[in-house]
Amino acid sequence: MIPIQTNAEDSTLFLGGYTNIQFYNLTRGVAWVTIGTQDSLTQAGVDEIFYRTIEEIEAAMSPGSSLILGDSLEIRASITDRNGNLTYGTASTQKLVYDPVAPVVGQINGGNMFTADALYSNDTLSIQWSAFVDEGDDASGFDYYQLAFEKVTSEGSEANNFYDWEEVELPTVPYE
Repeated sequence: MIPIQTNAEDSTLFLGGYTNIQFYNLTRGVAWVTIGTQDSLTQAGVDEIFYRTIEEIEAAMSPGSSLILGDSLEIRASITDRNGNLTYGTASTQKLVYDPVAPVVGQINGGNMFTADALYSNDTLSIQWSAFVDEGDDASGFDYYQLAFEKVTSEGSEANNFYDWEEVELPTVPYE
């Protein structure tokens, strides 16, 4: 999100002003890199959203300097008004760690939904699963699991009930 001043605060930002998104590779970088094409400024606000795709990020890399697992990135925006005056925004306080490899998903391997013929509304639902694995020395790892349940009244029915996502803490002891 980029805070954009209002027309009353700075009228030169609109009708010709634009923003660029840049990143700096804190692990192996030598300069800020502009990603993708510039975005025209069309409205003001404290949280205007601009984004870039992973394809645009990879295309912006100079040959031989591709991102690798574990690279730590800092992000900032630059704003140029219609007169060409350039202002660099403050670099992000939260760093992005590049990890393009999805973890290996664990498998559900236990719980009363496998052993009970029927579960009733006053039953406690239990579930067990094998470990999820995020491989690599610089892999980002896991913070938590999320679970959601759906009560299926009949296949293909729109009357099914989806129960919202719940966070589940990671275990504090290894799986056995």
